Amino acid sequence: MPEVRTARALAAFFVAAFAGFLVAYWPYTVDDTFIFLRYAQSFAEGHGLTFNPGQPPAEGYTSLSWTLLLTLPHLVGVTGPIFAKGFGVLCALGSAALAALLAWRLSGRRALAPALAVAFVLGLPATAVHAVSGMETAFAALLVTVWLVTAERAHAPPWRLAGLGLALGLTRPEGNLFVAAGLVLVLLRLEPAARKPLARAVVLGHALPGAVYFAWRATHYGHFLPLPFYVKTVAPNLGPFAGWPQGLDFLRLFTVENPWLFVLLAVAVATVPFVRLALAAAAVWWAFFLFPAHEMGYDLRYLYPLVPGLLACAAAGGAGLAQRYDKYVSPRAAALLCTLLMVASFWHRLPGSVAEKRDYGRGGEKAHVAIGAWLASIRPKVSRPVVATLDSGAIAYVSRWQVIDTWGLNDPEIALAAAGKGRDADAVLARSPSVIIVISQFPDRFVHHFDYEGPLYEKALAKGYRVLGRWEFLPDYHLWALGIDAVPAPP
Repeated sequence: MPEVRTARALAAFFVAAFAGFLVAYWPYTVDDTFIFLRYAQSFAEGHGLTFNPGQPPAEGYTSLSWTLLLTLPHLVGVTGPIFAKGFGVLCALGSAALAALLAWRLSGRRALAPALAVAFVLGLPATAVHAVSGMETAFAALLVTVWLVTAERAHAPPWRLAGLGLALGLTRPEGNLFVAAGLVLVLLRLEPAARKPLARAVVLGHALPGAVYFAWRATHYGHFLPLPFYVKTVAPNLGPFAGWPQGLDFLRLFTVENPWLFVLLAVAVATVPFVRLALAAAAVWWAFFLFPAHEMGYDLRYLYPLVPGLLACAAAGGAGLAQRYDKYVSPRAAALLCTLLMVASFWHRLPGSVAEKRDYGRGGEKAHVAIGAWLASIRPKVSRPVVATLDSGAIAYVSRWQVIDTWGLNDPEIALAAAGKGRDADAVLARSPSVIIVISQFPDRFVHHFDYEGPLYEKALAKGYRVLGRWEFLPDYHLWALGIDAVPAPP
């Protein structure tokens, strides 16, 4: 059939485009990936889920399942970042496949719908970015999409739905809100006799294990919520709606910036009841992220897990429009129009995006990884291998030093101080780190990049620390290492 051949060609084109995006973005590895790897390394070595083995536990990760997955490369001798990136690529491809399945079902099994879903998901450069970043984003997107595929069935298997909800909640905490909203609507559409088995499965398979985990982590770590909550939500420099700019950016993605996506979603909402459920659950996730600051929120990272499911709904709407106007628009013309819209909407920013991400990745190798390697090489020569640093990903993971996270994501004392009076240089210096890493805007003179590091730099020099080395991460982001006299300078 012409429509099937056209659908296959459309999907193949965007799979090839996605492969090209992966090659272009591959050097991009987010420094926070190494934070997950640091926890995973500690866990694999028998120290538990802790950032600094032997020190009081810290909960700087917000994705338990991703942290546990990243223990695998440490157990089998695979390079951690490569494993994280490779698994992210598989998750992205899985999300596209599941979006295609969802679109096919929602459209009434029209051949063009899955191809449109593949085109929308894999043709979006952000999908490749999140696939190779090393973070949990692509995995969370996979779980959101498979949950929607499962919930779409008229009689969804209760225990499967509960298990998927638990997995999503352990991957991203706000996933619990998404699942709760979706389940309410799923229960409402079920016949009364079918509600009890689903409710029982959700209580026993999701709510109860989730509550046990929450109680364990609150007791183990001694804090009601993970440390990133205190740093990104209740710090005094943040307003009550710190995430609203990124929330509006996400809405613009599906409205004024790409009105054609809005039209396709509107068609799907008007014709497919399940799409309303998906949008309602997505709205709860979106509303949550109006509150925390989107630190490292590249390419709408915190909201991206919703994207494959929403694009599947748009693809169903697009297939419906194509069928409605098939007398005027052939399948080939519809596929060509889809390609042109994707290229015009998203690919014009591609050169700048690729350059930015590659510069970040290469800068991380030249600065953060290099600093970690230097610290690892001098570790036997330093009596107290303790480093204080804001960028506590690759430096911590590669060096294997004890780390004082001056931002607070992995340090309870600093995180709670940041949420109260703010960060204090004296509190860092009182812990006597052998090396302090600070960020300067310039390579030859220190101009702080972050306000609280100005006093830290000045007070460290006053206490006898000296500048040991400088590394360029980006043109306006230079890492300076300050150390005590006993610390050897880098070669």
